[in-house]
Amino acid sequence: MMKQILNEWKKFVIKEVNQPFIDEELGAKFGNAWFGTFDDYLGVIQGMPYYDQWTSYLESRYPSLQDNLLEKAKTEKEAQKAFKKIFGGHSYYVDRMLEDEDVDKLYQIKAQGYIEHAPRDQVEFFLANMERILEYAGDTMRPHNIAPTPVGFYGRPTDWFMFGDGFEKAKQAFTSAKANYGDLEGLPSPTELEEPEPPTPEQTASHQRGEKRAQDMADFFSRFYGDK
Repeated sequence: MMKQILNEWKKFVIKEVNQPFIDEELGAKFGNAWFGTFDDYLGVIQGMPYYDQWTSYLESRYPSLQDNLLEKAKTEKEAQKAFKKIFGGHSYYVDRMLEDEDVDKLYQIKAQGYIEHAPRDQVEFFLANMERILEYAGDTMRPHNIAPTPVGFYGRPTDWFMFGDGFEKAKQAFTSAKANYGDLEGLPSPTELEEPEPPTPEQTASHQRGEKRAQDMADFFSRFYGDK
């Protein structure tokens, strides 16, 4: 049953979080599904093939994570929320409650996980255009309804900290993951990027509705997987 729900979640993220104009501006010709898929593999990672890498890392490094969080958090409720979000792979809480190297590890797992498990043609598109796509993300930093600072890709990413305050660390993780890719010479030629344009009011309203639904679903999975 849970596997079925996770599959529906993946379809939901790709449909709701993706915005066709981002794919168009990047020259990503994958049926307007590239950015949604990219975000899916880098956002809430429960159910992903590489999720166990993250939970194993946390359990090894922090055998008493709940107790550690209780010492740092202002309330027990805040500690419980942080625990669930950290296990879910929300990098804002990892940065806020743990150490810098833990954010690095999370981004390493996510970047490598995307490259190893996302559709191969989409991964090759990203790797062939990575420097310019990441530059695009930096150029399209926009205010976010949760993040205290602007977020790349017009504020669309589910893990908003990864493309906001954590963006420099994320770029390092992507760079390292690309360097370890086994067939760089076989990548397609880079595509030309179009000039980014701000989203229309209709696109913004549609995203905000989808974002709230995505947050509700993310909270559900955090509750399910957080009770370890």
